[in-house]
Amino acid sequence: MKLEHILKPVYSNQLKIVKMKKFHMFLLTMASISIVSCILDKTVSKEDIIIENDQVKLVLAKDGYAKSLIYKPTQEECLIPGKKIPISTITQERPYQNEIKLAYPTKETTFKANSLRREGDKLIVGFQLIPWEAVIKLKITSNYIGFSLEDFDLPHGVNSRRNELYNSSYYWSGDVVPDNVDQHIKYAKMAGFRTFMIYYPSFIDSRDYRKLGDYNYRQSDYPNGRDDLTRMLNKIKNAGIVPGFHFLHSHIGRDSKYITPIPDHRLNLLKIFTLAAPIGKNDTTIYLEENPANITMTDDRRVLKIRC
Repeated sequence: MKLEHILKPVYSNQLKIVKMKKFHMFLLTMASISIVSCILDKTVSKEDIIIENDQVKLVLAKDGYAKSLIYKPTQEECLIPGKKIPISTITQERPYQNEIKLAYPTKETTFKANSLRREGDKLIVGFQLIPWEAVIKLKITSNYIGFSLEDFDLPHGVNSRRNELYNSSYYWSGDVVPDNVDQHIKYAKMAGFRTFMIYYPSFIDSRDYRKLGDYNYRQSDYPNGRDDLTRMLNKIKNAGIVPGFHFLHSHIGRDSKYITPIPDHRLNLLKIFTLAAPIGKNDTTIYLEENPANITMTDDRRVLKIRC
């Protein structure tokens, strides 16, 4: 499915964009290709990208925003002066990239375009924070300029959802290990399951949420670590069943290395307080200038980052 926009000349300080289709891929939403911005300095540099036809001349900065849009018959500037709006944004329901999960809340986040380059008839758009790029195909005619989203250089979610196994039921286990996998395979085949969902407690060194984030192999069941897990997965595959994992990617356990003994410096800070009195080595109470009411608390554990 494509995301297409058609540029139409406008005889005032604005640019209308007709959004033709919506596009959804891998929990990402291409919000728009909104050419409605410019900066005070409209001087065209050799690094700028110029897209033009008989009607308009569009100048895009390498930093991912529009500098100018000239309607050629009247030489009128169609962009709103003084704005610097990215030409594209990506909205992700929950960020998956590891560094982003550590430093930002796991919630719907919009990433703005911050780089742009042209390769033939394609625009390659980069975005702040995330490592993905959008590939946008250009279609230039004498009457309009079309933008079609082609790729995010990500696993192809559409192809995955069209797989014949997508709607199949799966055998679920949170305690399958190399020593008992044959028994689980037997039960799965008896029930006619074609897929096998392995829950994270089956292989990590934690039976609850306490160490989520570390994902170290449990030595008692996987003394050879990854090799043991690979052999177990191959057994499942050889039985004609497709294995998969379910783990809590956005969870960090309170006993994980990200929390103790020293909280990771990349963790998102929920609240910032000012000390009202020095903290002694044996103190059990911390005095603050601000009211700490309604902050997140947990029994027997407080995660604090103290900056001098």
